[in-house]
Amino acid sequence: ALCCAMLLRRVVTRTASHRSLATLDAVHNVDDFQRLAKDVLERPLYEYLASGSGDEVTLRENRAAFGRYALRPRALRPVDALSTTCELFGNELALPVFASPAGVHSLVDD
Repeated sequence: ALCCAMLLRRVVTRTASHRSLATLDAVHNVDDFQRLAKDVLERPLYEYLASGSGDEVTLRENRAAFGRYALRPRALRPVDALSTTCELFGNELALPVFASPAGVHSLVDD
């Protein structure tokens, strides 16, 4: 998947028009971000981020694996006791979301 948060930041900061924000409102999944990235990023950068190495077997397998997951919305359910907290290496994390460095972040993030 593309660097979605960085792409979102680039779209919002580079274009302040109402049309660009409306475009972001239409983004609901990774494929929507991919299409938006193709329009927003310079072609060489987009092609680098959207591709895999070699014969792209791992890229295809990753997409297939993510395609096997489905989100099941649970409307009108009690949410007062929900928590994202988990324990990792003996430390409690309130929100277990991580971002790892990658070589091209400086190309996407101004």
